[in-house]
Amino acid sequence: MSSIEIKKISITKLDTDAIVNAANEGLLEGGGVCGAIFREAGSIKLTKACNAIGGCKTGNAVITLGFNLPAKYVIHAVGPRWFDGKHNEPKLLYSAYKQSLLIAKENGLHSIGFPLISAGIFGYPLDGAWRKAIQACNDFICNNLDYDIKVIFAVLDDKILTAGEKIIKDIVVDEKVKDNETFPFITSAFDGIHFNNIKVRMCLHEALEINIGALVAIHLLKIFTLSWLGFFLAFLVTDTTG
Repeated sequence: MSSIEIKKISITKLDTDAIVNAANEGLLEGGGVCGAIFREAGSIKLTKACNAIGGCKTGNAVITLGFNLPAKYVIHAVGPRWFDGKHNEPKLLYSAYKQSLLIAKENGLHSIGFPLISAGIFGYPLDGAWRKAIQACNDFICNNLDYDIKVIFAVLDDKILTAGEKIIKDIVVDEKVKDNETFPFITSAFDGIHFNNIKVRMCLHEALEINIGALVAIHLLKIFTLSWLGFFLAFLVTDTTG
């Protein structure tokens, strides 16, 4: 089953199929998360692999081997620099996550570790960065229900961790009352939440709504058809006896 969770761990220590580097357009070794990934992977090897690609536009992603990292691959995603929110920053950040997940799927990878892209030296506001991250991952899971993928956000700061858990709660857990009122038989899905596997359950809720809506529509169509047929037969009987 697909899942989303947040862990307090260095992204370079994750043994997921791939980890994501918060890259720059030149795919150059930088500071922060990017620098840590290059150092742990082996700076010379990873730099050579990135140079062979030649660069990556903001909002896109590319993949290389992970070399000395526990993760087999590194997906280099270029998030936007924050200016004022009016330069397509949200759209580009969402795209960076989406493209990373698409690359993971294309390469048959079923676990991926993300940093909080653009929230460091690129200056993206923390709340907005988390919201786009969770939305993008949730949308991917909902749109790819036939593909299991485990998404882990690796953070080191308690403030960032708490902010991420709050965003998940805002987006998912507050749906609890609505879910329980509509589908009381899935109440247990929201008991003892640990901020993982939550998003898939929301997708299930949406799928149930769609399926039940379709069944209701079919039932109403049957009632209408039978009513019309009854009226028509009654009219024929009346016409014949009259």
